[in-house]
Amino acid sequence: MISRNLTFFLVLAAIFPSLAISQVCPTQTVFSLEKGFDNRTFTMALQVAPPFVSYNGEATGTDSFSGLTIDIASLLERELSCKFEFVLANDKSPESSSAAVRSVVSSSGSTPGAQIAGGAIEITTERSNMVHFTIPYYDTGYIMIVQKPAQTPSLWHFFGPFQTALWVAVLVEMLVVAILCYLMESPFLSSIKDSDVVDGGFEGFFDSLYWSITLLLQNPDKAPRTWGGKLVMMAHGWFMLIIVASYTANLASFLTASFTVPAISDWNTVLNSQGRYKLALPAGGLHQAFIEFEQKQFPKAVFNVNWTDTWESAVKLVSDGLADATFHDEPIVQDYIVREGLSCKVMETGKIFNVFGYGFAFNYASLDFIPFSQAIVSLKETGEIGQLLRNYQIGPFQKTSTESCTASSEDQSFSFRDMLGLFLMTSGVIFVGFVINACELISHGKLSLGCKGKLHDPSTSEPREKVIDDLDKIANERLSLAFSEAVRQGILLSLKSMCEGMRDKENTREVDFKSELLSHIDSIIDSSKQNGSKLEEEFMRKDCVGDKLLYGKVSLIELDDQMLKQLRMFVDEWL
Repeated sequence: MISRNLTFFLVLAAIFPSLAISQVCPTQTVFSLEKGFDNRTFTMALQVAPPFVSYNGEATGTDSFSGLTIDIASLLERELSCKFEFVLANDKSPESSSAAVRSVVSSSGSTPGAQIAGGAIEITTERSNMVHFTIPYYDTGYIMIVQKPAQTPSLWHFFGPFQTALWVAVLVEMLVVAILCYLMESPFLSSIKDSDVVDGGFEGFFDSLYWSITLLLQNPDKAPRTWGGKLVMMAHGWFMLIIVASYTANLASFLTASFTVPAISDWNTVLNSQGRYKLALPAGGLHQAFIEFEQKQFPKAVFNVNWTDTWESAVKLVSDGLADATFHDEPIVQDYIVREGLSCKVMETGKIFNVFGYGFAFNYASLDFIPFSQAIVSLKETGEIGQLLRNYQIGPFQKTSTESCTASSEDQSFSFRDMLGLFLMTSGVIFVGFVINACELISHGKLSLGCKGKLHDPSTSEPREKVIDDLDKIANERLSLAFSEAVRQGILLSLKSMCEGMRDKENTREVDFKSELLSHIDSIIDSSKQNGSKLEEEFMRKDCVGDKLLYGKVSLIELDDQMLKQLRMFVDEWL
């Protein structure tokens, strides 16, 4: 299987035959294309580095070791026709990759010592000057580890399903629709007199804006009258339907997965922070060498480092909030986070940096690394190493969320704080509505001053003429221009007559003149229906109204049923 990959080995063997022979003990089998290593047994010194190498002290012999590196060694036994015996590289420092490298450096290759070092041994330039490495069987690098930010949602996080730009676009769309409805439907600007939009400039525009907003809330209480207005509201309704459906679909998932981006996004954030962030790193190893290298590369960079005994201690400091970040080999630290149940406390951030690979180390006097390298190439090409990575869920296949942050059903429910912003916003709108309503009541109180309550209080010196003059002013300001001057004057005169008559009869009684006038108009409609007469005839027949209209020498124009209904509506608004 690997014969096509052995060109480099054969060339070396041809050029340096004396080297290949002189450095191998006669009792050791030299690799051949036909027989491989012919069942030769290699002693492999292992570094404990889960999930690549795990050690069980209660087991004996080869059964004490397991992991990805052990499984790759099993594939190499098949490819190279050899066997392995596994031993700890260093009993005192089993997790030290440097100790594993030194175990083959001290071996001559012809002694009972280890011929191969394995585990998760990083291939570096310094180590390559001491031992021969195979090509990497796994490529990785450092990954930043930071503390998970506290999941404290902001008061306004329920706006989160949409970005700010989209919310602004929705508000602009509602404003444009409100303007169009005002231009098309308002009696103040159009020829529509029975519009659902209230009359008036300022009032009409804000009534149109209210109409536009109610479609977002799916409870409109108005209907367009013009065809242009109908088309505008149809398009607006379709737009709001899509917006509401999209917001609703994303709201639940957004609220239940409130996630905050950590302050440290990658290694460059630390590099450019000028010592703002505190790092926790193991002293005296590759991590310290990397920091020293970065300081040479970036003389202006400042690093605030808390040196620890082990990289596990560094991760613990980060999880406890005593350091801002650490970094370590991606697959090693991923496995550690899951095994130690730290998935709810720490997290990865950013991309891999300072890329390197894991390989097997051989004594510098041995050329056995060549067929091992070719066998690794073959296993990569056939996808067998890739399948092992998927089985172990290492690197890109790792799922650090496997150990989920379990929470009770009560913890998963929304709290009052989660919806506090919504309560505040709703309370604010209700308060504004209350203030506006209070202003309306005050305003209405002033407008009905001449016709509600006593027209002339004996305790005041306000003359009767002033009250009637106020009525004149109010009528001219409030009555719609949709009616002819005759009708407007008729309403004014009839109202004056009613006010005078009722005041003379009951000076101390509070009288609701609005109800009296509306009842008067209703009686005209009822009389017209009962007598089968025209509305204008009934209008003229009534004593108070008819007499005053004739007294003022005002002639009525055509007064049909629709016009009288409008008259009643505007009187209602006026008073």
